[in-house]
Amino acid sequence: LSQLVLSFNAVANGTAGGTQVGGTTTTSPCPGSPCASGTQKFTVDRTLNRATLLSLASNDGIDLLIKAPGVAGSLRITAGKSGSASLGTTTVRFVWINAQTCSLELDLGPNAAGQWQVIFIAPTTLAAPGPVQTQLHVYTDITPNLLAAPTLQAGSPGVFDVGLGDSHGKAIPTPQIRHANVTATATDPLTGQQQPVIVRSIGSGHFHLLYRPNVQVSSITVIQITLIIVTFGGIQLAPIQRTFREPIELPAPYPRLGTSEITLNTPQ
Repeated sequence: LSQLVLSFNAVANGTAGGTQVGGTTTTSPCPGSPCASGTQKFTVDRTLNRATLLSLASNDGIDLLIKAPGVAGSLRITAGKSGSASLGTTTVRFVWINAQTCSLELDLGPNAAGQWQVIFIAPTTLAAPGPVQTQLHVYTDITPNLLAAPTLQAGSPGVFDVGLGDSHGKAIPTPQIRHANVTATATDPLTGQQQPVIVRSIGSGHFHLLYRPNVQVSSITVIQITLIIVTFGGIQLAPIQRTFREPIELPAPYPRLGTSEITLNTPQ
């Protein structure tokens, strides 16, 4: 059952765009008070905005003690009690799925970069607590954004630029990431035919895209842009994809229907 829980958790986070870090980790809880064997450490950097941790204990009554970088205090999560709390600039939400399984979600604040600690503490009455299995997934809010709507014409090369930004369109400073790579494809939504899109990096998180629609093509093309990021701390994140539906104009020699303006008087 525990392996099914871990498998479903990995699939759910992967579908949501999370990247698993370090595989499934096993930790031995500390009886009564914090200790080295019951401590799990992980590092986040400025590239990341969210992290989730699923812990699956062998015994009931295992508390979690959370320590954040640069924060003097700590947050103790009592077994079986769900809720939320602040730790420094980070919001921590915790849900107990059952007596042995806790799901943590960290909304990482602006000062959350650094090493985090999760310490598993068993009751003093439990002399030899069983291991705790954990899975860590991290997320980023960085996404590829079109810097301007492209002007595409069948049979002619069209050029447009892509930049890195957050989900609100705000540009991301390149020092926040170690490396970024962009690929793109264009698909005719009626025929499913794909055409290559040439991508060139022009530095500072900007990419130049060149796409020449075929002469016989639908009036709409679906451009899928895939972004691969290596975080400042060296983690390669899961591919980030965005899809844009862009109009394609007819070639210049093609005849076009003219439109006439009709003025109607107001009935008396």
